[in-house]
This record gives sequence, structure tokens and C-alpha cells, in this order.
Amino acid sequence: MVLLAVLACAGGTATVSGTDVPSTGDTGPRTREERVRTELVAAGFTVGTGYAAELDPGPCCGWESCYLFNPDNRYFGWYLPKAPGQTTGNPLPDGRGRNLAWRLRPDEAVVAVGRTPPPSAYFSFRTYIHDRLERTGREWLFFNLGDSLNQFVAGTGPGGPFDADIVVVSVADAATERRVREALLRAEVPEGQINVDVIAADDLILGLHEEADTIRLQGRTARFEDEDAGEAWMADPPFTVFRATPTEVTPFDPLVPEALRPRGGGWSEKDDWGAAAGTLELAVRTRYADYRMTPLNTVITDSGDDCPPGCNRDTFFGVSLHFLLPEDKDAFVMVYGVNHERTGKSVYANFSVVEVEHLSASVAVRSDEMVGSARDYLPEHAKVDDLYAWKLARDCHGEAHCSEIPWDCPGFPSLGQGAVAWRAYTDATTGTGPSTDELVIDRAALFTRPVEP
Repeated sequence: MVLLAVLACAGGTATVSGTDVPSTGDTGPRTREERVRTELVAAGFTVGTGYAAELDPGPCCGWESCYLFNPDNRYFGWYLPKAPGQTTGNPLPDGRGRNLAWRLRPDEAVVAVGRTPPPSAYFSFRTYIHDRLERTGREWLFFNLGDSLNQFVAGTGPGGPFDADIVVVSVADAATERRVREALLRAEVPEGQINVDVIAADDLILGLHEEADTIRLQGRTARFEDEDAGEAWMADPPFTVFRATPTEVTPFDPLVPEALRPRGGGWSEKDDWGAAAGTLELAVRTRYADYRMTPLNTVITDSGDDCPPGCNRDTFFGVSLHFLLPEDKDAFVMVYGVNHERTGKSVYANFSVVEVEHLSASVAVRSDEMVGSARDYLPEHAKVDDLYAWKLARDCHGEAHCSEIPWDCPGFPSLGQGAVAWRAYTDATTGTGPSTDELVIDRAALFTRPVEP
């Protein structure tokens, strides 16, 4: 069985921005965040203030699990205070009265006012069910609640989608959404910058009681064009996050989420690159004809409209069969296929090596790093730079296009099981993950020397 999950761990620090007070009537210059807070209070909400912070998976070898985080992604989330009068606890505290996961009344809204990341290959925002009370206790679920808000669909300020003003409203109640939207417009937030993340009430148990589900928002970004600008953004994500709680309880009027964005851009990689991928596999087999080759068939995990816990719908996700990488210095895994970024099926792609038991990722290779690697096997092929072939070994012996798997976490020992995980983020023509039917599926194989009789 292929084990799947992604990052569900807390981390990062930031400063709590402001206190939860109504307007004093000051008519001097005010920031956008101050205007929003004032108008929410005037609209009949009690407003609690939270913040955004990076979620750092670096120490995960000391955790119960590394949750299959993507080493090429940077993660961030919202830290919120409790609701007024809330007596139940929330998971993942920051030690300063804010939590990364939270219970939410059906009529509450979470209003994040900030700026999108600087130019990068990808960013998104997505709410998840964090955990749920089951018979044996609270169980971590990490189920996504719909389509992600990414750079292809987000409404932003001038010059967007990157480094641009944005407001993200996570809400389940129609009346609350309407009141929040009106407050934002009074606060001079342009309509086009207001993005509503509908929390589908049918998918979870809302409320502040012990039996209620907890929710979290997880942001992702990858491959900043300017690393210094990206590091500065991640060090202090520029968002003020308000928890807006109506002062008067009204009948719940659930919002109806929009239909999921369909996958499929209407053309297939197989038409132009399928034969080339087959030629590459033959060249790899020929190069290592004196090895025993064990194909590690790829399991497709998101062929339908949903995807596994922890992921979002912006990516294709495939996982190889599990393998043991022995101490034999000549043993290796070859990962090969079509570079989905080069074909235009995704804005970026990668593969990572996962230790199955702890779900840690020790190696990741990005699509921009793959270019040229297939020349080692098909130097004269016309489509060679749209393909890739990459070794994974204990010792690469200085070989290019090879990554070494360590023995200890985040790697795995000779008797530990590993797997290759592939991601291909976002088809620009659809604003969601590429259709598996339109991809040449990535492949991997274990190569070992035959044992002498």
C-alpha cells in the first residue's frame, strides 16, 4: 500500500499585529488593515487579530511524521485567536494565544488582508479540515475543502498576481459573506481584490464545541525568481488575519461552493512526447543491460475530482511502488520521463524521494534542474531536452544527474522502504492540476547487479 500525506505540522514565527479594539473615531490616515478592522466592527462583528507565518518542516525528523512535505514548496498558514467565549482548545498553539488550526462557528469569517508572494512559479491558498473527533479520539485528516486560490484565478491589485494586494475571505454563511464584503468595500478594498473561499458546510462539522472539526489554511509557494525577495516574504508573510464573529446569532444560511474546475486542456503530451519517452526508456535499458531492472510502477493518486489528504487539486500526484535500496554501491533507482514544465502541461514539476515509514523527503529534483539530463542517454534526439533521466544512489561517484540518498532521516537505511513521489503543479490553461489522461506518466526502476552464482 502506498502511504500518502503532506505537511501538517506547525512552525515559524511572526509578530501578532494589533489589538482587537473598535475605532476611536480618529480621522487621520489609516492603513488598509485598520480600515478593514474598523468597518468589520461597524458591521456588527467582534474582531480578533491573527497573523501569517511560515511553516518549517526542517525539524520533522524529530516529529511523529514528516507528512510527505514537498521539499521544493514553502508553506505558510494563518494563526488565529479563539472565538469570543470559546472554552474548547484549538490545536497547534504558538504559545501566544494563537493557533494554526481552529474551530469555527458556522457564522464566522476569517478575513486575511495582505499581499501575494513575489514572482514565483506557483502560489496558492487552501483551507483544510485539520482533524475530527472519531471513536478513538481526534484523528488527523487534512482534507482539502475544494479548489485552491492560485495565481491563475486570484483577484489581486494592479500588477498582480504576484506582489499584489489581496483579501482572502474564508466563510460558510451567506449572510456573513455579504456583510463582510460590504464592510470591505466601505474600507475601500476594490471588489476585484476580494476572494471568497467558500467553506462547504456539508463537508465538515462547524462549531466551537468539542465534537466540531478543526480547520486550517495552508499556503504554498515555490521557486521564487528572486530568492532574496522570496526569503524576505517568507520570513514575515505580509498578512493581517481577522477573525470576524457576529455579535448577534442569526439562522445559518450555507453558501453553495462553485463546481470544481475541470481538469484537461484538450491536448495530450502523448501525441508529441509519448514515443520519445519510450525511446528514452529503451536507451536506459540498453545502457544497463547487464543489470537486473525492476520497474517501480507509478500509482496515480488523483485521477478523479478529489485528491489524497494534504494535497490540493493544483497538482498531479503519482507515487512509485516501494523499494529497498541495498548497500551495494552499484545499485540505483533511475527516474525518467517527460518534463511537464517543458511541454507546457505544468508551471513547474518535481520528484522527491520519500522514506515510507516516516514520510520524510530527502531528495528533490525540480523540472528546471532536469533539463539536459536525458542527453546522457539520447544525445542526438530532437526532443531530448523535454525529457529527463535521473539517478538516485547511495554513492553517485561524482556522476552528474545523480542524487545521493542518505542513510538516516530524512533518508532511510538499507532495510527501510523508499518511494518516488511526483508532482506537476498547475495547468495554466485550466487553473488546476493537469489531467492524468493528458500526461505521459513518469516512471522509475530499480537497477541492481545480478548476484553471482
